[in-house]
Amino acid sequence: MKRYGITIIPHGSLYVGGYAQASGDSDGETSRDRRGLLVPGSAVKGALREAATRIVNGSGKGEKEFLALFGSPEQQGLVRVGPCRAALPSPDVGGMDFLEAVDRHHVSLERSLRQAAPGRLFQNRVTPAGAGLVFRGEIRCRRKLQPEEEGLLYCAAG
Repeated sequence: MKRYGITIIPHGSLYVGGYAQASGDSDGETSRDRRGLLVPGSAVKGALREAATRIVNGSGKGEKEFLALFGSPEQQGLVRVGPCRAALPSPDVGGMDFLEAVDRHHVSLERSLRQAAPGRLFQNRVTPAGAGLVFRGEIRCRRKLQPEEEGLLYCAAG
């Protein structure tokens, strides 16, 4: 099994979660567990897959490598992504107050009309990005990747 480290540095407010994680007055909340903030591995893998799809479609090359990495309905992919956990900054960065959630209001969009849907206000509890907040995790591959597969994975992560 081959392992790759991954680091996520948010540059804006972070909301990765689902409505099942809603608590209190919010409709959704940033993913966390008893150990703290996290970005689920499934969300990271989905983002990597989407980026790799754009690369393959844009270049017209790499479909074989894409299928090897992410699989298909008939074939299991090589890539497994674990949760990326918040690596807490040192206290001298200015405290960790930014890890406290903030409510952000949103409206649902009426796609056919291209405008806000009437009466569809909701709010999510997000974690604002702050100096020093990073998430670290691991990508595991079932075997050593071929250079072309590794290149596509690096490009998708970049």
